[in-house]
Amino acid sequence: MLHFPGKATSNRLSLPPGRSAAGTEQGRVRRPVENMNSGAARDPRRRLRFAVRAVALVATTTALLLLGSAALSPVRRDAAAATAAARSASWIQPTVQFLAALADQQSAAVRGDRPNWVDVNAALARIVAVDDGGDPVLTSRRQGLEQHLEGLRNTPGRADTAYSSFSAVIDLTLDLLRRAAEAAETVPTDLTGPRHLAGAAALHLPELIAEAGRLEDLSRLAVAAGPAAAAPMRAKAQVARHQLAAAGSALETDLELGLDGGEGSEVVLNLVGGVDRLHDLVGALAPSATLTNDDSSAADPGTLASDRADLAEAAARLTAGLSTSVRAQFADRRHAADRAALTIMSALAGAVLCLLVLIGTSRTIVERGFKVRLSGAQAFPLLGRTADRRRRRDGREGPADGVDGKGPHSGTIEPGRSPRSLTKILSDYDGSTTGGAPSPDWLDNGRHRAAPFEETAGVRP
Repeated sequence: MLHFPGKATSNRLSLPPGRSAAGTEQGRVRRPVENMNSGAARDPRRRLRFAVRAVALVATTTALLLLGSAALSPVRRDAAAATAAARSASWIQPTVQFLAALADQQSAAVRGDRPNWVDVNAALARIVAVDDGGDPVLTSRRQGLEQHLEGLRNTPGRADTAYSSFSAVIDLTLDLLRRAAEAAETVPTDLTGPRHLAGAAALHLPELIAEAGRLEDLSRLAVAAGPAAAAPMRAKAQVARHQLAAAGSALETDLELGLDGGEGSEVVLNLVGGVDRLHDLVGALAPSATLTNDDSSAADPGTLASDRADLAEAAARLTAGLSTSVRAQFADRRHAADRAALTIMSALAGAVLCLLVLIGTSRTIVERGFKVRLSGAQAFPLLGRTADRRRRRDGREGPADGVDGKGPHSGTIEPGRSPRSLTKILSDYDGSTTGGAPSPDWLDNGRHRAAPFEETAGVRP
């Protein structure tokens, strides 16, 4: 047991004037709480780390978004054009079927028969089915076509009157097909095959059907009018023959360009017989493209009717194959564009994720280049405690900035403390370092009461 000679001790050590145990306990408890609540919040290193990482994240994410948007823009345009082209190509086959049925009823009305609207109405229903409202112009022209067709049903007429009435509706149908073919011009320039095939299916094949029907009807009207009034009809028939030959020539050109390079080669294999047959029929109906008024323009209407029916059948078959191939190629292009867009978006998301991980787990270049100077008390708690002890010895009250007041003289031996702390406590108490009296550090801290001291005399062992 410790003993101080010449000193009367009690169970409670005396404190310096102006100090009380209550004040000491209050300071002991309050300082750590205040410093724990404010030390982390005032850590400039943490604030700098947060600011640098936030700025780096925002700047890099913005750059990645701009880069991704620039990369996605042409891909999205490509996909939109291919989608519009595929949607318009779906109009071709039912509209050509409608045109062929309408040409048949025109010939029936010119002959004096009553038109049969069953096939026409069925083909019109198929056109309405493919109209999804994606192209307002196509929808508007379809509605106008329906209005004119309703008037034609009410008053079809006969002979030349029927020819004029049906010709107006046929012209509206051709305009509808031209609008459907215009969408193919918006696709990327490298899709030359589908563009030419769409032109062949939507422009030239319908022209063949329409001009062949007109040639038959005009020839029939010329025969019915007699030699005196046949000249105007023969002239119109020759114009129709010329238009038929021009459409056949343009069709061959588009088929050659559209099927060049292997694109649509399956169409060639499946429809080569139909193409050859169509070529022969065009040659039979339009042996010459020269505008003349010779007797060849007044060919037998029965022969023309048979050839026209065969041509319409071959044209409808070829149109079905071409429109199917065109839609498939446009759909493939759209799917390729969608896959490219998905790849770009996935790469962008991966880059942002890697950036988040990188910023969250490592220091930035700015942090490494500009170090934050911290006080010794904030950086190293041991130095802070030493500074606090020196301040107390110099007569300055309170712990150093950023120090919680704990130290080796706190009176509590915490787990992991070195024996030096206990040695320092004992040396401060017995006065070995202060000339035989308890040190001010010891007296200043009323918390150090590990055990009561007896009032006995003795010497230090």
